Amino acid sequence: MRGFRPLALTFGLLLQGQGAVAQESMTCDGAPIVVNAPSDQLVRQSCEAAGRALALLRPCGLDLGNTISLAVVDTLSLGSDHCLGAYDCNADRIEVLAPGSLSETLGTGSAFAALDEDMIFQSVVAHEVTHAALTHTVRPAILPVEAQEYLAYAVQLSVLPETAVDAAFGPSPDGSALDHGSFNVMILMMAPDAYALRAYAHFQAPEHGCAFVEGLISGLYRFPQLGP
Repeated sequence: MRGFRPLALTFGLLLQGQGAVAQESMTCDGAPIVVNAPSDQLVRQSCEAAGRALALLRPCGLDLGNTISLAVVDTLSLGSDHCLGAYDCNADRIEVLAPGSLSETLGTGSAFAALDEDMIFQSVVAHEVTHAALTHTVRPAILPVEAQEYLAYAVQLSVLPETAVDAAFGPSPDGSALDHGSFNVMILMMAPDAYALRAYAHFQAPEHGCAFVEGLISGLYRFPQLGP
C-alpha cells in the first residue's frame, strides 16, 4: 500500500518471505486469486472482499489479467511497523495481516480502528487488490501516487457498509463539491483518513465513479502536483 500511515508505503516493493504458515488454500470463485490463510473463514472473507473490489473495478476497465496470490499472515515481510497490507508487483503477491494482528498494528489513532476487525481486514484486501488490478491493466508509473491511492482508498471504503463508514469516519463530504485540489500528496501523507474519506465521497458521486477514474488513467484529469 502507499500513503496511508497504518497501511504504509509498501506497494511495488519486493516481498522477502512469509509471516505465517498458511493452513487453508483456495482459488476464489470469480476472481483469479489463490488465497492462503490460517483458517477457512479468513479464506472466505478474503475472496468475498476481493470479489467486491473487482465488482467495482471491472466497470472501470480494471481487472486482474492473471492469477495472483494472497497470503494472510501474522507478520508482514516488508514495510514499516505500521503496515497492514502490501502488494508485490514483481511476484504478483498480496500480504494482509490477520485480524488478530490488525488491531495491534493499527492502534487507536486512525478512524479505521473504529471499524470491526473483520471489516478492517476486508477493506485492506480490497485496497491491495485495487493496486494489483491497476498494475495488471495500466502502467502504475503513469499515475502519481495520489491518483493510485485515490482509487485504492475509494474502493477500500466502498466495499464496506455505508453505515459503518459513517460511524467510523463521520459524515462524508459532498463528493460533487470536492475539487482536484482536495487530492494532493501532502494531504495523503499528513491526513490519510481525510484523504480516504474524500476519495470515497468523490468516487461515489454520480458524475464521478468510473468516468473520473478513466479520465485519471487517460490523463484527462490530473491532481495538482506540489513543489517547483
